[in-house]
Amino acid sequence: MRLLKNALPQEEKISQALAALLTSEVPEGSLLNEYQAALGLIVIAWNLSILDEPADTLNQLEVASEIGTHAEKQEMLDLIDRLIAKKKAMFPHDMRVVLAAQVQFIGRGRLHVTGIANASPGRFDAVS
Repeated sequence: MRLLKNALPQEEKISQALAALLTSEVPEGSLLNEYQAALGLIVIAWNLSILDEPADTLNQLEVASEIGTHAEKQEMLDLIDRLIAKKKAMFPHDMRVVLAAQVQFIGRGRLHVTGIANASPGRFDAVS
């Protein structure tokens, strides 16, 4: 049996990348539900950004079809497009798929982001 030892420096953790995007999108002092909603959209945008044709997939997203008016749907699609562009600009070579992410307040309003992503080859040290 092989045990994986997480030897990633802090700056290489998916939670750090997600936190950087989140804090660039949500004003400090926002409510937890605003951070949670933004993180959900950031994860969608992150995962779409690694596809060959994210625009085609984006147009098929159920999240967009649940919004009432055409203008609201377009606003959501524009927001996700902008987040895709921001992820590509900030983390152009990061091709991990985000499997789960969560944000919460700990202590006196400190923001804490956790995330799980697939392991990129060579990113973890295998030990026996």
